[in-house]
Amino acid sequence: MGRWCRHWMWGFVTIVVQAIGVIHAGELHFFEREAIFSLPLANPRSPELAFEYFPLVSPDQYQGNLGARIPWVTWEWSGRQVQFGIDGGSWTSIYRGRTNFPVTDADYLIGFPLMYRDGSFSAELSVVHISSHLGDGDRLGRVPFVYSREYFSLRLSQEIDLWPGEIRFYGGGGYIFNVSPPLDRPSIGGGIEVVVRGEGGPLLRIVSPYLAADVTWNDDTDSIDQSVQLGTYLFRAPESHVEVRYAWTGYWGSDRRGERLGRNLERYGMGLFFRLR
Repeated sequence: MGRWCRHWMWGFVTIVVQAIGVIHAGELHFFEREAIFSLPLANPRSPELAFEYFPLVSPDQYQGNLGARIPWVTWEWSGRQVQFGIDGGSWTSIYRGRTNFPVTDADYLIGFPLMYRDGSFSAELSVVHISSHLGDGDRLGRVPFVYSREYFSLRLSQEIDLWPGEIRFYGGGGYIFNVSPPLDRPSIGGGIEVVVRGEGGPLLRIVSPYLAADVTWNDDTDSIDQSVQLGTYLFRAPESHVEVRYAWTGYWGSDRRGERLGRNLERYGMGLFFRLR
């Protein structure tokens, strides 16, 4: 065995021993109920269960979302937490036909986030795959093309308590390391979320108003894409397993749906959103 090989072996053993000692000093949990980094509320690619309707712009079009962030492993020590999980989501565009609701296109996402939290500060580093497929109900006679990408995403978040609610700021960026068709790769963005907690009276125990805004520059379409939600949480309670939101939604920028990527999109609507806790 060569000298360098022995050095690498002992270095690896040392790292493993130190990692075991650090893990032993903390607590390890599996399948925690709540992720320690919350996905942005207004970002159009945050996986969650949702139904959106756009009566002012496209009264016969709808969007159905199926998705969630599920924590797998959580390690906690000295008030800090590290968590590994999985993201899964789909975004399906449909329209109202005479007797049915045909699918025009759908996007699918799977991601693996590594999350960190220390008090009101949190962060996530994710590797994500997303692809898009044309549906049988497409009315424009388009020819489907291969749309697929894998990218890294980094976000940082800071929460500030302000009675009777809280403000959250977040920001970060991403880089596509594998893409078809070939497109430019970086992105950068951020957002703000303001939530009024249900502690100010009987009404606020039933509804918790919120405002969320997200702005992202995407180099693949060379566009600044903006999205906003103004609505309320419904019956938001700490012991609840599901968060329910109803909101007015708006989006201005480049269409992020893969089969429509790069087209100008401006739409307003209403949405009902559900998230696991």
